[in-house]
Amino acid sequence: MDSQKVDMYLMTNQKYFPAEKMVYIREKLLAMDDSKFTLVSTVELKDPTTLLLISIFLGSLASTGSCWATSAWVS
Repeated sequence: MDSQKVDMYLMTNQKYFPAEKMVYIREKLLAMDDSKFTLVSTVELKDPTTLLLISIFLGSLASTGSCWATSAWVS
């Protein structure tokens, strides 16, 4: 995998990943082949701040945050 592609992807999406995991994520992306990187780069990531706000304001509904994060209702 091209180092410039990986660095650009990480710079663009750094707000979605914890800072302490960036080195690990970079290593995994560099080890990927181009077809898998294309799939990863097309995934729409969700902002963790949005999930935090939903959890705070709708905390009385205990399953709201987990259902939004997994996009599936679990009883």
